[in-house]
Amino acid sequence: MRTLRYILTGRPHSTEDCLDLAARQPPEQVELGVAIEWFPTDQTVWAEAVAEFRWRFPSAAVRCRETCGSYSALDAPGVRRRRIAGANVQLERTIEQIESRGIAVIGRDLRFTERIPRVASDAAKPSVFHAS
Repeated sequence: MRTLRYILTGRPHSTEDCLDLAARQPPEQVELGVAIEWFPTDQTVWAEAVAEFRWRFPSAAVRCRETCGSYSALDAPGVRRRRIAGANVQLERTIEQIESRGIAVIGRDLRFTERIPRVASDAAKPSVFHAS
């Protein structure tokens, strides 16, 4: 389903919008990136498994971000693993949806892994919560 923003502006905002545009204007390239992004709340630190699809059309470049799953840092290790596995299932569905239209996805083998930031270099990344 196309987003209202896409209907009004003609600029794609979601994967579905990009697929709609791809039917009329085949993309030159679609590239996948994945990350676990950490967000502090009052009670815990929340992690979101985020996939970013970078579409390059002849007329424009579009970045679509999709949250495929999430979990709390306080969740038991088994719960975190199940939620990450679920995020990977959602990611695979999205990749299959794109590839079913004959569009290759660069980085299609990337998957989410459980990774808690522990090194100083992670502190420089704005999307990673690093407790001091």
